[in-house]
Amino acid sequence: MTNEDIKAISILFCLWVLNLELNPGLGRIIIRPDPEGKLRFAFGNVVRYIIAPFNNIDFWRPVMWDANVYTFIGIGFVFYKSLSFFGSVGPERSSI
Repeated sequence: MTNEDIKAISILFCLWVLNLELNPGLGRIIIRPDPEGKLRFAFGNVVRYIIAPFNNIDFWRPVMWDANVYTFIGIGFVFYKSLSFFGSVGPERSSI
């Protein structure tokens, strides 16, 4: 695993966290109102979503793949590697 792969996985993780917060079906996972109505940062909910696929089989169903960190990063990483592979293959292009 190269440094570029680690960067890609880190970016995919950040995108997954943003997806948890901004997804209309999920939303308000990280920034939640407390009983007084003030918005609070709830990082523990992210940890719960990281652990959830090990406790709930529904997270492995295709409809829940966007909420499953492992499928989200796995599919994103395969897409990233495919882009980098196909971007480096083919005839050499010379600049004129």
